[in-house]
Amino acid sequence: MGRRKDSPENIRDTILESARNLFSRFGFKKTAVDEIAREAEVAKGTIYNYFESKDEIVREVFRKEQENLLEHLRAKVQMESSPVEKLKRMFNEKVEAITNSPLLKQVFLEPRSELIVGLDKELE
Repeated sequence: MGRRKDSPENIRDTILESARNLFSRFGFKKTAVDEIAREAEVAKGTIYNYFESKDEIVREVFRKEQENLLEHLRAKVQMESSPVEKLKRMFNEKVEAITNSPLLKQVFLEPRSELIVGLDKELE
């Protein structure tokens, strides 16, 4: 495996994007850190320079996914003028986003995802 000459921020983003792709295809539980390293073209140890654990990677990927969803929802809701239409639009857009995103589908449609349990504790 060749040495990467990317900035630390780029390496971190590459790791997260690789993890996101793998989590989307194989799920959180079935994706190993070794696979994330291979996909990101970094050494496994490099991943642990940026993240303490796979759980931290999962939380960060989901946090970014949530941020993107919220940004999307805000933009769509602003297109509506009445509060009722805003609520309808938000609901429909969220359902569509969850339906079309393998990652969000895993989190919101699986019975009490471990990820949600972990995030609930962080938010308290």
